[in-house]
Amino acid sequence: MSIPAAFADPGLLADTRTDTGSGTLAFQYDRWSWSIGYTRIDTEDRSLAAASSVVQMTELRADGIIGEVALGAGLQVNTTDQSGAPNLSDVLVTFHVNTPLLTDRVRFNADLTVDRGWDSKDTADRISVVANGGIDWTVVEAAQRHPGLVLSVLGSYQGLRDDVVSGADQDAFQLYLRATLAWPVILGSL
Repeated sequence: MSIPAAFADPGLLADTRTDTGSGTLAFQYDRWSWSIGYTRIDTEDRSLAAASSVVQMTELRADGIIGEVALGAGLQVNTTDQSGAPNLSDVLVTFHVNTPLLTDRVRFNADLTVDRGWDSKDTADRISVVANGGIDWTVVEAAQRHPGLVLSVLGSYQGLRDDVVSGADQDAFQLYLRATLAWPVILGSL
């Protein structure tokens, strides 16, 4: 009986160890909250089949309500140190807003994400932007005796600017019209 080649050659076997640690502190108040978190992932490849790495992620987030306006913002910083490869860095910034317009039946919501990434050897340098927004109009409020109807206009933009790869820049726009029909049912009342 022969031994498969992957088991006979120790250089073909993966010998990887991954250690992960993370922690988050979160604070909640009446109309706002904030949190800070940290994660570290150490991957050691003793077989040398792949690069060992240390990934660190730090995130700060705040959310609140001012009157009837819900707001949120976040900042995330990621770094990846890799053996035998350029180190990677990434900064992600997010914003969110949700608010009534004119009446409680019409709401506006928007999200914005800006992501900036680069490496230590200038072989990667890019900025991406994702923006989403919409207006929801509750034509009929859903109730147990009748369905509800919400009409929405939604739009999105995705953009990429790459300072290293020529011709990689992108822009994409989308517009959606949506009708949502909802009818709440309380089990046991049928």
